[in-house]
Amino acid sequence: MVTEASEARTVLLVEDNPCDAKLLEHALARAAQPRWQVEHVTRLGDAIERLRRGGIEVALVDLSLPDSSGAETIQALLAAAPAVPMVVVTGLDDEKLAIDLLQHGAQDYLLKHDIEPKLLARTIRYAVERSRASALESLNRQLEEAKSSLTRAVEDLRQTNEDLAQFTYFASHDLQEPVRKINYFAAQLQEDIGDNLSDDARTDFRYLVDAARRMQALIRSLLMLCKAGHAEMERGPVDLENCANDALECLSEKIEAARAVIVRSPLPIVEGDATLLTHLYQNLVGNALKFQKAEPLRIELTAESRDDHCLLGVRDNGIGIEPKFAQTIFAPFRRLHGRDQYEGAGIGLAICKKVVDRHGGRIWVESQPGAGAHFKFLLPECQGRRAHPQPLNSDCLVG
Repeated sequence: MVTEASEARTVLLVEDNPCDAKLLEHALARAAQPRWQVEHVTRLGDAIERLRRGGIEVALVDLSLPDSSGAETIQALLAAAPAVPMVVVTGLDDEKLAIDLLQHGAQDYLLKHDIEPKLLARTIRYAVERSRASALESLNRQLEEAKSSLTRAVEDLRQTNEDLAQFTYFASHDLQEPVRKINYFAAQLQEDIGDNLSDDARTDFRYLVDAARRMQALIRSLLMLCKAGHAEMERGPVDLENCANDALECLSEKIEAARAVIVRSPLPIVEGDATLLTHLYQNLVGNALKFQKAEPLRIELTAESRDDHCLLGVRDNGIGIEPKFAQTIFAPFRRLHGRDQYEGAGIGLAICKKVVDRHGGRIWVESQPGAGAHFKFLLPECQGRRAHPQPLNSDCLVG
C-alpha cells in the first residue's frame, strides 16, 4: 500500500524549450518527498485543456510560449484553474516583471539559471501551502458572509412572524365584538318578531346564528393558537401530574358524559411552562374524547424515560387516523371530518404542536383507522422525580 507521504503529486510543466524542460524534470526527480509526477506541455492551449481536466497540484510556467507570452499566460491559466498555484520559471531577470506577475496571481517567480532541486521543491511546496491558505481564507470569508446573511434572514423572519402574530391577535380580538353583536341582535330580532316568522325565515335565522357561532369559535381558536405560539413562557420545573390533574378537571364534564376510563402512568417532572403543558394535555385528552367509538372509551396517559428525555403521550381506543394524515393533522384548521360529524375548529392539535415545539421537543401520532390513536411527544430536560403538587390556575383551552 502506498502511503500518503510517498504518493506522487502531479506537476504541470508548461515549457516549449526541450532542454529547459529536461533540466526541470531532472531537478524534480532529485527533490526529496513528496515525489512529483511531471506532465509536460509546450503550448498555452494544451496547458489550459489539461488544467480543466483537474488533478494538477501546481503548474511551472515559462512565459515565452509559441501561442502566448508575458502576464497574459498566467492570466489565461488562472482563468482555467483558479485554485492551481502558478510558479513562473523564466530566464528573464526582470524585477518589475516579477512584481507584475505576482500581482496578477502567480505564487512565485524563479530564474532558470538559479534553480537547484532543494530550492525548486521548497518553492513548489510553499506555493501549494500559500494557495491552500488563501483558498481556506476565502472559504472562511464566504462562510462568515453566509452566516451573517442567514442571521439577518432569521432575524427578519422572526420579526415578520412576531408582527404577523401580533396582527393576528389584535385582529382576532377586535373581531369578537362585532360577532357577539350579530349573535345578540339576531336573537333579539327573532324574539321581537315572535311567531310571525315563516318557516323559511326561521331557517334563515338558524343559519345566521350558526354561522356567527362558528365564526366566534374560529376567532377564539385563532387567539388560542397565537397565545400558544407567542405568549411569554415562564420556564421552570413542572410536575406533569399537576398539569394532567388540571387538564382532566377542566374536561371532567365531558369525561363523565363519555363514560371514559382514564388510565395514568406516573408522570415525571420536566423543564417548561406549566400553563402551556396543561393546555397540551387538555387538547390531547379533548381530542380523544371527541373522536371516540361506540365502545367504552379508554384514555391512557403514557410516560417513559429516554436518557435525559421524556417520551410522553395520550393513547385512546377511538376511531383512529389514516397514516397518510399523520403530519397534516397538526396544521391549523385541518379537519378530516365534516362539522356535522364532529365539533371543533380544527385547532387543538396545532396548539399541541406549538406547545411541544416551544419546549424543544417533537410530537407525532401512531394510528390506524378503527384501532385508536397514540399521540406521542418527546420533551427534553426530564428530571424524573416527584415534586409537591401545586395547583395551577389555568383557563381551559380546548380547540
